[in-house]
Amino acid sequence: MAVNHIFMLVYTCELIVLMLLMRSFVDIKWKKLLSPWLSLIPACAILNSALETFFPALFGWSLAMLATLFTCKKVLNLNYSDAVFSFLMSYILYNLIEALAILAVPKKLMMSDNSKGQLLGTFIVLLISIGISFLPLNKLYVHINQGNLIIKLIISYIALLLLVTIALSKVDSIDTIAVLPLTISFMIILFLADIMVLDQQRTITIQQQDIKDYQTYEPMAHNLISDILGKQHDFNNQMNAIRMLPYTYKDYESLSEAIANYSTFLEEEFNESELLKINLPVVAGFVFSKFKEAEQKGKQISITIKNRSLITKVPEYDLIRILGILIDNAAEATDVGHTLYLILDSRDGHMLIQTKNEGRELSARVRKRMFVRGYSTKTTDPHSTRGQGLPNLNELVSHYNGKIYLENEMFHDHIWICFTVEL
Repeated sequence: MAVNHIFMLVYTCELIVLMLLMRSFVDIKWKKLLSPWLSLIPACAILNSALETFFPALFGWSLAMLATLFTCKKVLNLNYSDAVFSFLMSYILYNLIEALAILAVPKKLMMSDNSKGQLLGTFIVLLISIGISFLPLNKLYVHINQGNLIIKLIISYIALLLLVTIALSKVDSIDTIAVLPLTISFMIILFLADIMVLDQQRTITIQQQDIKDYQTYEPMAHNLISDILGKQHDFNNQMNAIRMLPYTYKDYESLSEAIANYSTFLEEEFNESELLKINLPVVAGFVFSKFKEAEQKGKQISITIKNRSLITKVPEYDLIRILGILIDNAAEATDVGHTLYLILDSRDGHMLIQTKNEGRELSARVRKRMFVRGYSTKTTDPHSTRGQGLPNLNELVSHYNGKIYLENEMFHDHIWICFTVEL
């Protein structure tokens, strides 16, 4: 009976180790661990002991692992995706900690069949894990989880290989060491197959998104062309108006001012014609829709195209997401009757997107906080849904290894907020 109790205590320590590591990976606050679901830990230990007694082979071990995962998920209150991936990462780290513990503790004690020796070894692993759980493991987790999918697959397969190896060791008729090369080969083949399937799926998804974007925004590009063609009928009237200015304004100063004012009017009138220079029809249609949307709200978007050929590796469906965040952010900060500026350029194989709107001077601290999720300069309400656009922009641009510059400029005796995105 005492041996059984020690076995349950060893399992409980292992479960706590995994839970502590998962907590650190997903950055769960300590106080959130104090929930009624903690009662699952002793219940899971009792279940594991029962499974070890009645199903000592692979079947019992598999059920125990599922019970462990379920317990960790409930105590930490995670969704299934985070629960599974953080569990796999914690399982790998747990085995590494155990390997380090073997270096510090006599191997006979750590690997002994003696239950008390196993308990001591488990306590040592627990103490090491408590120390490691205070490290910023969440940064590593976020970097891997939001980074390259292949890295995420490799980590998952390493964890699965460990699980499969342990599972095979539970089968008495199988020599684990002998079949390990075959197991690794199978994992590699499965890994390569997954990469091929994911690559094909990614290509299909991009093509589907491109088709959807073309269906949505290309008609707007046609509307843009129709709108420009319609305005060409007014060209003669505009030219006649310019010819009549010298008859209306007799002195040079008033004539010069009238021509300048009228030129500004014509520039705004035919502002959207600049979009016809863009080599990306979906982007042209999207910007035109934003131009019309701002016009309906009594605001103007001054569009400048510095390069007709916009070169970037970013697909158009993500370009319009980036443009949408930048334009919406600038338009929201622009008062009715005022103008915001959009500049599109391309240099050295990169596309430059710039927006300018009147605003206040931003300190270095505020500029940094503007990209923190939930922070907004437009409201202090903690329950507001604002403060999502710029963090999303930052994630999108970072995904394509782009850069974001935020600065203030003085223009017409006013302070302007200038966002520049390089992709």
